[in-house]
Amino acid sequence: MITVVISAVLIAIAIPNFRALLRTKRVEAATQALASSFKLARIEALKRGRQVTVCRSDTPDAAAASCAAGNGNRNTGWILFEDISPPRGTFNGNDTLIKVEAPTSNAIDLTPAALYFLTFRPDGLPVQGNPVPNITLNVLPYGVSATDAGSANRNIVISRVGRVSVN
Repeated sequence: MITVVISAVLIAIAIPNFRALLRTKRVEAATQALASSFKLARIEALKRGRQVTVCRSDTPDAAAASCAAGNGNRNTGWILFEDISPPRGTFNGNDTLIKVEAPTSNAIDLTPAALYFLTFRPDGLPVQGNPVPNITLNVLPYGVSATDAGSANRNIVISRVGRVSVN
């Protein structure tokens, strides 16, 4: 009987910590996947000598994947493509699909939501309309504010010269 009570107390203490650990690991995995996609886009732009874009996509697994100006929420995946045809940040008939990343299983929010695509020029510099200053994408557990996310909060920083890092 004492063993059962002790076990119940230990389980009651461990479950909230385990949930926090799972939430943190989901955010870390999504952050690494997105940062890897940005790094790949930069490398492909340098290698191909053409613009390469990473964009949010509501339908990344569809036969005709497309970019979507999204709210940055958990339901979006992303695609990488050689951005040959204007307008920039739009996947269309002449563009070449490089990589598809499925949605992150309801795990994250991305802010700022206005940044739904990022293009790397043939020289590896990031542009979004104009050359950009440093960009910081905040990756959070879904439905949690940056102040409440605590240790689960991650940032992807893309410098103005194209270097991608994770904090």
